[in-house]
Amino acid sequence: MAPDVDLSAAMKLWSPGLIGECKTETTSIYGARITRAPRLEAMGEVFRKFAHTVSEKVGSVGAFIVAVTVVLAWVVTGPIFGFSDTWQLVINTATTIVTFLMVFLIQNTQNRDNLALQAKLDELIVATGGADNKLVLAEELTDDEFRRLKSHFEKVANNRRSTRGAALGARRRINQNKRAR
Repeated sequence: MAPDVDLSAAMKLWSPGLIGECKTETTSIYGARITRAPRLEAMGEVFRKFAHTVSEKVGSVGAFIVAVTVVLAWVVTGPIFGFSDTWQLVINTATTIVTFLMVFLIQNTQNRDNLALQAKLDELIVATGGADNKLVLAEELTDDEFRRLKSHFEKVANNRRSTRGAALGARRRINQNKRAR
């Protein structure tokens, strides 16, 4: 495994564009790994903001009304265009392109939401006394480890249920004895 090497200073010397991209890739082939190029980091931030804004707008009532209006307009124009293949192709192409692009935007937003939720849960686990801190990195577990973990917690839950049931039964008997006196 190649060591992490920071080549950000060297990248500034290269001219922007394809040549810099090739040198970055060539360098990584010969052993140096670049964790993140400055240009990619800036593009990632722009994409994050764009995806967040678009997902907020597209998830609104107004966007839904616009989508329904477009579909209704398409349906109304069917008789005008004789329900032709071109008429059908317009809606098929438009919906395919929009769906294709939205997949990436929605996935980006869900990934960020998931990371934020995971960070909050990790904070709660770490802050809670008696919690198993191994669960902070639960998302790194294999499927087999998840199955064993689930089995473990099912046993713990069953033990607590049976212990609570026994404790409740004992409390009921004590209360009944007190009432009987």
